[in-house]
Amino acid sequence: MLTVPGHLGSRRTSVPARRCPESGGQHMTTVNRTVALCLAIVTVGQFPAFLTGASAVQIRGELEFSVALLGLAISGFFLVSATTSAVAGQLVERVGWRAGLRLGTMITVASLTGVALLADSWGFLASFLALAGLGNALSQPAANLALVTVVPATRYGLVFGIKQSAILVATLLGGLSVPAVALTVGWRWTYAIAALAGGVAALATFGLGAAPSGDAATNPSHAAGRAAKTTLTAATDGRRSLPARALRALLLVASVGFGSAMVGNALGAFLVSSAVADGMGPGRAGLLLAGSSLLGLTVRIGIGWLADQRPIHPLRAMSFLLLLGATGCVLLAVGPAFVVVGAILAVGAGWGWPGLYNLAVVRAYPSVAAAATGVSQTGIYLGAALGPVLLGLVADTVGFTGLWLTTAAIALASGAMALGGHRALARQPR
Repeated sequence: MLTVPGHLGSRRTSVPARRCPESGGQHMTTVNRTVALCLAIVTVGQFPAFLTGASAVQIRGELEFSVALLGLAISGFFLVSATTSAVAGQLVERVGWRAGLRLGTMITVASLTGVALLADSWGFLASFLALAGLGNALSQPAANLALVTVVPATRYGLVFGIKQSAILVATLLGGLSVPAVALTVGWRWTYAIAALAGGVAALATFGLGAAPSGDAATNPSHAAGRAAKTTLTAATDGRRSLPARALRALLLVASVGFGSAMVGNALGAFLVSSAVADGMGPGRAGLLLAGSSLLGLTVRIGIGWLADQRPIHPLRAMSFLLLLGATGCVLLAVGPAFVVVGAILAVGAGWGWPGLYNLAVVRAYPSVAAAATGVSQTGIYLGAALGPVLLGLVADTVGFTGLWLTTAAIALASGAMALGGHRALARQPR
C-alpha cells in the first residue's frame, strides 16, 4: 500500500492543509485508501478508450472498420466527457465525492460489459464508448475532490501525480492485454476482466464509510474552510459556482489541455497500429506501448513528488515535457529504426504532464476543486475527442508519418500556450 506522507513542513503552498479529527495512524490509513481507490477508479474509467486503442488491430479485424472510424469511436468517449464534465463537477460538489465515484464507476462497468457481450458492429462499440464517457466525466472531478478533501495540501503534487498516472496505467494494462489476453482468448475478454475490476472498485467505495474528513456536502468544517479560502458566489439552490474571473483563466488553461490531450490520446489510440505498420508484431507493439507507458507513469509520479519539494511551476514544467514529446513524435515519423526511442520520448515525456496540469488548477482554486477541474478537464476531453478522429483522418489520408508530424506540431503549440496559462493563473487572487 502506498504511503503518502502527512507532515506539514513544506513551504511550497499557501493553502493550509486540512486536519482530520482522527488519530495520525487512522488518518494515514484513510489517506492511503482514498488515494489507492481514486487511482483504481480513474484507471477503470479510462479502460474503455485505451483498451480499444491497444486492441485496435484485433477489434478492427473482427468488426471490419477503418482507422478513421477507430478514431471516431474513441473520440465519442471523450466528446461525451467534454460535454458533461462541467455539469458533472457541479454535481459532485453537491452530492459528495463518494457518490460521484460510485456512480461514475457503475456507468463505466455497464459500458465495459456491453462491449464484451454485445458489440458486434462499429455502431455498438461506439455507443458503449460514448456511455463510458459519462462515467469518466463523473469519476474525474469526484477523485479530485476526494484528494483535496482527505490529503494534506503539502502533498498535492505527489497525489495528483499518482492520480493522473491512471491514464498511463490504463494504457500500460491495455498494452499488456494484447499478448496476454487479446491474442490468446480474444479481445472481448479484456473488457470483461476490466468490468470485473470496476465492479470491485465500486464496492470498495462503500468500504470507506463516513470518514471524519467527510465530503464537502456533509462536513461543516470542510465547507467553511472552503468558503473562507476563495471568493465564491452561491446559487439559489446552494451550489457553489466559480467567479467570472476564475472562469476566464480556467478557459485559457482548458485551451492548453485541448492541444495537449490531442497529443496524448493520439499516442494511446495509434501507437500500436503505427508500430505494426512499421513491421513490428502486434504482441511486441503492445509491449512497446506498455513499456513506454510505465516510463510515463514514473515521470508523472516523480515530477509530482518533486513539485512538493521544489519551487516548480506546474505549467512551465508541462511546457518542457511537451517539447520532449514533440521530439519523440518526430522520431516516430522518421520510421522503424527510431520507433522505440520515439515511443519512449513521446509517451514517457509528452504524456507525462496531466498531474502537473491538475496540480496547477487545484493550487489556484483549492476551495472549488471539483468545479474548477470540471472546467479545465473540458479542454482535455475536447482535445481527446477531436484528436483521434482528426488524426485518424490524417493517417488514412497521408499515413502515419503525417500523423506523427502533425502531432509534434500540436505538442509544440500546446507547450507555448502552457506558458500563457501559467501567467493567467499567477494573476489569480489567493
